[in-house]
Amino acid sequence: MKKLSIGGWDLFYKIESFECGPYGGMDCHRTQFYLHKGTEKRKRYWFFGAEYDYEVYEEVFQLDFSVEDSNYTKDVIREKLNKEIERLEVLELRRIEIQKGDII
Repeated sequence: MKKLSIGGWDLFYKIESFECGPYGGMDCHRTQFYLHKGTEKRKRYWFFGAEYDYEVYEEVFQLDFSVEDSNYTKDVIREKLNKEIERLEVLELRRIEIQKGDII
């Protein structure tokens, strides 16, 4: 995963390719964005083996194109990312309210 810092947020992203089109003959891309939630210890095998640190990410949103595509300008990508980050900020504020018990 690659790291992208924008608007005070450290986001990680991954570009996925998949076949699309009426007969599956076209290559399409989407970019999934994640927040790093920390690390946790896991065993190498289910019940035994050495422990290792596993990085935990939470998917927060996706864009239906590749952010590394040269057909899109920086301004277009920044505009779309800022729109999604505004939504993410609202969701984070709501999550904090729910944790405090302020449901309604």
